[in-house]
Amino acid sequence: MRLSIVIQRYAPDVTGGAEYHARRVAQHLAALGHEVTVLTSTSRDARRWDDHYPEGLSLDGDVRVRRFRVQSRASRTVARALESARHLAGRSPVTLRQAWTMWANPWVPGLVEHLDRHSNEEDAVFFFTYYYYPSIVGAQHTHTVRVGVPLGHDDAEFHSEMIRGLIRQFDAIVANSDDERALIERHLNGKRPPIHVAGCGIDPPPSAIGPAPIDRPYVVYLGREKDGTELLPRAITTFRRRYGKDTFTARDGRKFKGNELLLVTVGEPAFEAGKVDGMHVVGRVEDAERWAWIAGAEVLVNPSLYESLSLTLLEAWWVGLPVLARAQCGVMANQVARTGGGATFTDPESFADVLVSLLRDPDGRAQMGVRGQQVARLHYGWPTVIEHYVRILADIREGKLTRGQDSPATRS
Repeated sequence: MRLSIVIQRYAPDVTGGAEYHARRVAQHLAALGHEVTVLTSTSRDARRWDDHYPEGLSLDGDVRVRRFRVQSRASRTVARALESARHLAGRSPVTLRQAWTMWANPWVPGLVEHLDRHSNEEDAVFFFTYYYYPSIVGAQHTHTVRVGVPLGHDDAEFHSEMIRGLIRQFDAIVANSDDERALIERHLNGKRPPIHVAGCGIDPPPSAIGPAPIDRPYVVYLGREKDGTELLPRAITTFRRRYGKDTFTARDGRKFKGNELLLVTVGEPAFEAGKVDGMHVVGRVEDAERWAWIAGAEVLVNPSLYESLSLTLLEAWWVGLPVLARAQCGVMANQVARTGGGATFTDPESFADVLVSLLRDPDGRAQMGVRGQQVARLHYGWPTVIEHYVRILADIREGKLTRGQDSPATRS
């Protein structure tokens, strides 16, 4: 089948859960023999929306990648201003805040024009994420089956009228979790497209993971700066102040003091190296080193407030590592509750108290890791996940799913 995948950024060196998710789905569908084209921007940096990669057609293995040039900052400002004026005139579902945070990010009108002219040549177009211009506007200009992979968060933007309208345009939807499915169903307003709860697959680590990159006990955060990560410096400072003199047992059996424990951040969060005692800031790393940081940790921490599914929790569980997740993020709190693979916290004080309870119970930590591992490996291997996409394509091929068709919701 001929398929397109719309995602705001795409490249092997682009970090981010949505971008990883879209790329791996594209690669797996191409490996099954489908003709897959990714429609994306030339941008690499999601803060500046730079014009980094060459415009035009290229290959990523068996996947065709068509990049559309990110228009200038001035053009983007004009687009936002025009949409703001339409809002003030009562002719746009976009609020003023959305016009300046979501609208025109990245500003790729060429991508939308391509969908308008050529999408009828495709069997289906998959739209990854609800938050950016290519999906928000691109779905309106698509003339074939539209499959949404919204990766929805329980935030104000997802509950806006603009995103409600986007969700209702999809002819089928892939959700990351039962929690996300419930969010989506609140937006459908009587329309009942098939909803497949597929999740996202995990690429297993190398058969032999390297040793921990540092010879110190540590907990690890993996990812970029997002809502919630600003808590991390205060969290480790509070832990070291309260429990710095206490003695704990590491996973390898060694004893250590609380003030020896480090909080390591791997990825792109905007923390300054050496600024906070107890924090060790690492930038981007290759996959092999990333897995070494995970496997060598005492606990993985995710303070994010908004997730549709936490891949970092799944990666930790894949290697039997317990997790400490933000309780205010319902998706993660439910992931932890369902697996028994860790604990949750709300603020720096509870971070310190819950972390110390985990560190004082090495046997309990090990059991949490085993329970999480069982769930991750059973449900989040790529063959299991991609089967949901295969079912959607089979329905399209057999004529059971067409553009604009209302269908009974699927429980998968």
